Amino acid sequence: MKIAVMGASGRTGSRIAQDLLQAGIDVVALGRDAQRLVALQRRGAQIAVGEVDDVTYLARAWQGVDAVYALLPYDVSQPGYLASQERQSRAMVQAIAEAGVGRVVQLTSVGADQAGATGMIRSLHAHEARLGELAGVDLLLLRASHFFENFGPALPAMLASGVHADGVAPDIKLPMLSTHDIADAAIAALRDPDWQGRQIRELLGPRDLDFVEVTALIAAHANRPDLRYQQVGTAELSAGLREAGLAADVAALCVELVEAFNSGLIHTLQGRSAATTTPTTLQDALPGLFTTYATVQQEAAQTGTVSPS
Repeated sequence: MKIAVMGASGRTGSRIAQDLLQAGIDVVALGRDAQRLVALQRRGAQIAVGEVDDVTYLARAWQGVDAVYALLPYDVSQPGYLASQERQSRAMVQAIAEAGVGRVVQLTSVGADQAGATGMIRSLHAHEARLGELAGVDLLLLRASHFFENFGPALPAMLASGVHADGVAPDIKLPMLSTHDIADAAIAALRDPDWQGRQIRELLGPRDLDFVEVTALIAAHANRPDLRYQQVGTAELSAGLREAGLAADVAALCVELVEAFNSGLIHTLQGRSAATTTPTTLQDALPGLFTTYATVQQEAAQTGTVSPS
């Protein structure tokens, strides 16, 4: 068996690639930076370096593979998010057809079923539709909920100010999960030869949380009983995102996403079940998040300022 893994140096892709290699499966590791793929290459992976909007690059990398783990990468600091996502999506779909890929496990998002104002998820709705037009391809859409890891970059500001500021209303409960559980769901699907057709699986984490509960769990882990959650308005949220380094259009899409959470536009379709519930809790994930952002946290505490992450 030979499997191609997009974003192989990223949060889900690296875990997937390492597991497949450990199982003796041939891996083609795709990414934009050869240096970040060296460790996988040393373990036996074939690496393929290029841009996701390059059809020729993708088709060559996927030639002869049995399955592809796919995602749409992005850089929040770069403007033109939706246009970039569309270029990448169209290139991926064309390359799947040209390379004759028979099986795709695609990371997407809860809310991708909606055609409305869902912020950054807009591009995933269109991408799912394009993938659905492919003939003769077994397709699994992994619709993930809010990542625990999304809170990581905000930790320094929280600890420096004592406030977790965001636009989500304090009474809105959202399904949230660890990217480790996304990777594990993808691994199981990629290694399973028996599923067929077009399938959708939502990944919802162990339980729904509101941002007040999230803040309380972070406060307990950090031994910061003073830490509190504060909802901010759209103008303040947008300004904060721009100050953190997000491009103007990306910041606007993030605000739109928050509004979609608050209105209930983004919601689970499958509901919580054994198939959609994943095991890793926020308490499980927090040690890793604090380790990852420890240096910048300490700098923030010492200076009272936070650099964009």
